[in-house]
Amino acid sequence: TSSVRHESALRDLSASHAADRDSSLIELHEQYKKKLEDWQKEQENLLRAKERQHDEVLRDLRETHRQQLEDAHREWQDAHRSALDDHKENHQRATQAHEEHISRLKERLREHQAVLESKEQ
Repeated sequence: TSSVRHESALRDLSASHAADRDSSLIELHEQYKKKLEDWQKEQENLLRAKERQHDEVLRDLRETHRQQLEDAHREWQDAHRSALDDHKENHQRATQAHEEHISRLKERLREHQAVLESKEQ
């Protein structure tokens, strides 16, 4: 009977060890799952942060590009307006010089006619 008790105690001890071992494995597995979930969440958060950063950079680039286009357009308009003003100014000067030249020619023509008329008399 003592050997039966001994065997029974050994079986109980073995079962207890197995249960402890199973419990430890389950605990280890749970810890592993928790660490994996934490790591996955961390990676997702990092990815979201990168995406936000990327979106921000794209927004900044688009804004900079829009600003550059507006500036270039304004510069083009200013240059065009300036060239047009120069052209008008040159045209006015040329017209004035032409009119002055015509006036001088008419004056000389009158003088010649007066000379001719005085010679005819």
